[in-house]
Amino acid sequence: MSWTAMLFSGKGRIGRRDYWIWSLSLALAAGITLRLIVSWVQAHTHYAETETTAFVPLAAGLLVVGLYVFMSSCVAAKRWHDREKSGWLAGLVYVPLIGAVALLWHLIECGFAQGTPGPNRYGPSPKGVNDPEQVFE
Repeated sequence: MSWTAMLFSGKGRIGRRDYWIWSLSLALAAGITLRLIVSWVQAHTHYAETETTAFVPLAAGLLVVGLYVFMSSCVAAKRWHDREKSGWLAGLVYVPLIGAVALLWHLIECGFAQGTPGPNRYGPSPKGVNDPEQVFE
């Protein structure tokens, strides 16, 4: 699967290994990017103390967070598909009051539980089950 399909599409299935690799990579990239934005703001706030100077980094930070949420939701949807469940379950972690419980459930289901063996309604198995040539790819 290409990186664009992985990050910008909710279709298909991925295994636990790919889920962890992509999720942790996205979190690391978002954290580094947000830290760079905060550092830039801290370095430039002594030049001008107006509200307009804070708008650009704030907008950039919101854009980074929004992009991270979208891409991580696409990755999570693929993992839910491997469990033969709707990808919309990835959105439960963003619902107020139930988000913390949903996050724990999401972590257990997506991070540790094994996917559906063989093909399911969301596509072929990411492990290559029923296709021995793809098992080690």
